[in-house]
Amino acid sequence: MSSLPAEPVAAAPRLMLGILRPDRRKVRLVKPGELGVQLKYTNSSTGIVVSHISEHGLIADWNASHPDTSVCPGDRIIEINGRVLNGREMLEHIRREVELEMTVLHYPDTDRSSLELSRFQRLKPTHTCNWCFSILLQRSSSLGLLLLLLLLLLPF
Repeated sequence: MSSLPAEPVAAAPRLMLGILRPDRRKVRLVKPGELGVQLKYTNSSTGIVVSHISEHGLIADWNASHPDTSVCPGDRIIEINGRVLNGREMLEHIRREVELEMTVLHYPDTDRSSLELSRFQRLKPTHTCNWCFSILLQRSSSLGLLLLLLLLLLPF
């Protein structure tokens, strides 16, 4: 029977998982008029991410009259008129419908410029960890559990 030499094992860096719980907001708009936003999506994505809001448009008007439920860059539109649709279908409904009731997920103040369609958002490392991730999840997503397991198993 052979024995391996005993060597101290270096401590693995800490892994911290941050979960952002968004506020669900209802936004009601009536056309005519442009929304005045830039949106990011993929054909199969669940929801659309608001990437920019112009100074003029229905969303800017909504924000001015509803400061407590304003729409911000980085927010995710997940329903149009009570329907959960993929990115392309959602965009078609936004263009076609005269009355829009949108369910918007508003995330806590973060560096919104880095919030993309990606499921990951790398945050600035803190003094307690070398790498920090936020995983943006829908209720029906099993992707988050898979990613959590992978993150726990990967050596950093």
